[in-house]
Amino acid sequence: MKWFVGILIAILLCGMLAVALDGCRARSLAVRAKSLKDGDSKEAVRNLLGKPDHIFFPPKEMPTNPLAFLFIVSRETWAYGSRLKPQTNFPYVVPFRLRLFGPDADEVAVKFDSSNRVAEVTIPTNAP
Repeated sequence: MKWFVGILIAILLCGMLAVALDGCRARSLAVRAKSLKDGDSKEAVRNLLGKPDHIFFPPKEMPTNPLAFLFIVSRETWAYGSRLKPQTNFPYVVPFRLRLFGPDADEVAVKFDSSNRVAEVTIPTNAP
């Protein structure tokens, strides 16, 4: 029984450490993103921020449904943020972040123009 409790405590501590490190990474990304400028290349963004957590691409053909425009991105967008975001509100009871239609409001988002240069950088308002 003692070994079982020890294993549970170890799992709990590892989970807490993972969430804490992920939060530090997200804050660091926001600070580093402030040095990005319009016109920077994708390579410069990758060197500064690393591999994006998710890349959103605009559709190849524009949808005919007018409501679809609410759920698509108009330019290639790279999202950087927390990979683990505990969701406690039903139905979001998963321990990871789901990105369906674009970056979340609390993530760094880098949008690129047609020449693959930075067109816009969005940094969350709660960033340090």
